[in-house]
Amino acid sequence: MKNRKLCLAVLAAIIGSGEAMAREDFETMVVSATRGEIDLKDSPASVSVIDAEKIRQMTIFTADEALGRTVGVMNRRTKGFMETTPAITIRGMSQAKDNLILVDGIPQNDANNGQVNWTMIDTENVERIEVLRGPYSSLYGGNAMGGVVSIFTRMPERSGATLKIGVGGSLESTAPEDFRDLAFSGAIKATPSLALGLNYRQRSTAGYPTTHANVSNAVAANLPADVSGATPYTTNIGGASNLVGDTGNNWFEDDTVGFSIKYAPTERTRLDLTMVRSESEYGYDQPHSNLRQTVVHPDLGTIDDISTLSTVPMNSWLNGAVFARGGMAEQDNIGLALTTAWRNLGIKLTVGHIDKQTETYIVGGATPAISPATLVGGDGRIAPATDSNRTHADAQFDLPLLDRHVLTFGGAGTWGELSNERWNLSNWTDPSSRVLKVSDAHGKDQTYALFVQDAWFINDALTAYFGGRQTWWKMKGGEANFYNASGLTRTDSYGETDSSDFSPKASLVYRPTPATTYRTSIGRAFRAPMLFELIQTSGIAGQTFVGNPDLEPETLTSWELGIDHSFANGIDAIATYYQSKAKDLIETVNIPNTTPTEISPRNIGEAEIKGVELELRGPLPLGFSWSANYTWTDAEVTKNELNPELVGKQLTHTPEHMYNLGLDWRNDAWTVSMNHYRQSKRFTRADNLDTVTKVPGSTDAFSLTDLKATYAFSENHSASLGINNVFDEEYRQFYLSPGRFWFVELRSRY
Repeated sequence: MKNRKLCLAVLAAIIGSGEAMAREDFETMVVSATRGEIDLKDSPASVSVIDAEKIRQMTIFTADEALGRTVGVMNRRTKGFMETTPAITIRGMSQAKDNLILVDGIPQNDANNGQVNWTMIDTENVERIEVLRGPYSSLYGGNAMGGVVSIFTRMPERSGATLKIGVGGSLESTAPEDFRDLAFSGAIKATPSLALGLNYRQRSTAGYPTTHANVSNAVAANLPADVSGATPYTTNIGGASNLVGDTGNNWFEDDTVGFSIKYAPTERTRLDLTMVRSESEYGYDQPHSNLRQTVVHPDLGTIDDISTLSTVPMNSWLNGAVFARGGMAEQDNIGLALTTAWRNLGIKLTVGHIDKQTETYIVGGATPAISPATLVGGDGRIAPATDSNRTHADAQFDLPLLDRHVLTFGGAGTWGELSNERWNLSNWTDPSSRVLKVSDAHGKDQTYALFVQDAWFINDALTAYFGGRQTWWKMKGGEANFYNASGLTRTDSYGETDSSDFSPKASLVYRPTPATTYRTSIGRAFRAPMLFELIQTSGIAGQTFVGNPDLEPETLTSWELGIDHSFANGIDAIATYYQSKAKDLIETVNIPNTTPTEISPRNIGEAEIKGVELELRGPLPLGFSWSANYTWTDAEVTKNELNPELVGKQLTHTPEHMYNLGLDWRNDAWTVSMNHYRQSKRFTRADNLDTVTKVPGSTDAFSLTDLKATYAFSENHSASLGINNVFDEEYRQFYLSPGRFWFVELRSRY
C-alpha cells in the first residue's frame, strides 16, 4: 500500500507540474500504436523507442538485451548469451507466448510455444525497436497480451559494407570467456530504387560454469571418509542440499546469415523480401569438482587430489534428468512486405514463414536403461526433437474519411504445424545414436481474423480511437503416440476444437499544447493455446508432459492513464498507471492417478495486475544527457480452481520493482555511456516458496552497472570498449549470472 501511494503521488505531481515549453521539435515517429505513422506524443498507447544509436551505446549481443533497459519490460536472459529460452515480461505477462514480437511487421513467435529466436535478429541490421506496452489484440491478435515489440530493419541508402570485429572475456570474474563476435553487412544500390543486402553474424563463447552440481544429504553422508569439500546449503525453498561443484563451462555458438531485396520505385510504394537462416549449438565442457581426496603418492607423499567425480552419482555432474546437457536449433525465416497506395487508399500486405527445428540432449534416463552415463558417453535421450513451422499473412488498408477520420481495416491468417519426437540414445554425446522412439506427436492450428480501427480527430487537440478484432481460432486435430521396446503402447487422438474472440479497444488522446499529452485507453486481449499446450509430449524431471486439446484462450482486460510532458528546461517526463485482469490463465498441473506422473495444462487461473511506469530524461551541460525510468508491478493471483492457497501469491517472473539510470556524454569523437539497473527479486514458483536468496538455484535481486566508451577515428572507423557488471556483483537467476565482463570492438564502414 505504501509503495502504491508513493507511485500515485509521483504520478500526480508530474501531471500537475510546470509550464510546458511550446516547442515544435518533439517529433519521433512511430508505427506500432496505430499501424500507421504517427508522432510519438500523439500515440494512444505507451510506446518506447530504441534507435540504432542507442543500441550501439550498449554492450549487447541480442536484441532482447536492449529491451531490459526499457521501462515496463524485464528481460529474462538468465545466463547471458548462452540462454536458450529467453523471454520478456511486459506488465506481468511473463511467457514468450504472451508478448508478440514483429520484425518488419512479420510475427517471430514460433508455432510450438511462442518462443522467439532472438539470436537470429541481427542488431547490426536494426534501424529501431518500438516497444508497445499493454494489450493490443485489437490490432495484432493473439500473443499481444502484455505488449508488442516491433523491430524495423534498415533500408540501405548507398552501396557499401560494414565490418565489426569484437572480442571479450571475464575480468577476474565468473563471466563468458573467449567471446567472439564477427558481423558483416553489405549492400548494393543497383538502381536508385533497388537495393540488395547481405548480412552475416557469427558469435561464440567458451562460456563459464553456469549450473551448479549438488547432492542430497544422504549422498554427502556416504562420501568416502577421506573426501572433503561438499558444502551444505539451504535450497531456494528452505530444503537441505550440498554443493559439490558445477557441470562445466557452458559454451554456445551461433551463425546467422540474411539476404534482402528492397525495391522502392515511388515514394508510396516499397517491396521488401528477406530471407534469414540461423544455426546455433550449445553444450558443456568437463565438470569442475569442489571435492578433495587425500591420497598418498609414492614420491610426493600425502597430497590433495581433485579427481573425485566418481564419488558422487554421475548424473549430478552431467545435469541428470532435469537439465539439458546440450542442444541445437536451426531456423529459416522468409518475409515479404508490400506497401503501396491506390488513390487515397493505403495498402500494406505482409507474408511470413518460420521453419524451426530444435533438439535437446539429456544425460541418462533411457527406458529401458542401456548403459550407465559417463563423462564420455552412456545412455541418454533427445527430449524432444521438435519441428515447427508457422505461416502468417496480413492485409491492411488505410482510408481517410470525411476529413476527420482515418479508417484502418483488414484481415489476417495464421497457419501453424508442430511435430516432435522423443528418443532414447545409446550415447548421449551422439544425437544420431537413436535406438528407441519413446513418443511422437503432431498437430496443426489455424487462425483467421478481421480488424478495424477508426481514428477520429475530434479537434486539433483531441483524438479518439475505436477498434476491434474478431478472431476465429481452430486446432485442426492431432495425435500423440507412446512406445516401449515392444512397440506402440498408447495413442491419444485429438479431434478438432475451435473458439472465437472479439477484442475491442478504445483510446482517447488529448494534446492541448505541443509539449503535453494526456492519454487513456481500455481494451481486451486474448491468447489462443499454443500447439505445445495442446498436443506436445515431453519428459521433464521424471514426469511426462501431456497436451490438453480442450484448452480455452486466455483473456485480459486492461485500462491505463498516462501523461507525457516536456518542460521548458528540456526535461521530458512520462508517467502511466494501469490495471489489468486476466482470466482463464493456463497453468501446468499434476494429473491424479498416473504412473509415471503426468502433468498437463489447464485453464484454472485468474490474476489482477497493477502498475506504474515512470520515465524521465533531459540534457546536461558539456555534452551530457541523462535518463531514468522506474517500474512498479503488483501482479497477484485472484483465483485458482485447483489450488486456492495460491490466491494472493505473486505471478511468476514478475519483479515488483525495476529501475534504470543512464548517463551519456558525447563530443566530436567520443561517446561514453553508463547504465545502472536494479531489479527486485522475482518468484519462479507459483506458490512463492522460493524465498531463499544467494544460494544455488535462487532468483536474486541485483544491481548492475555497465559502461561503454566509443572513439571515432573518422566518420567510417571507430573502436569501443565495454565493461558490463563493473562492480562484479554475484547473483543468480537460477543459473549463476555473468560477472564483470569486458568487450572490445572495431567497426569500419566502406
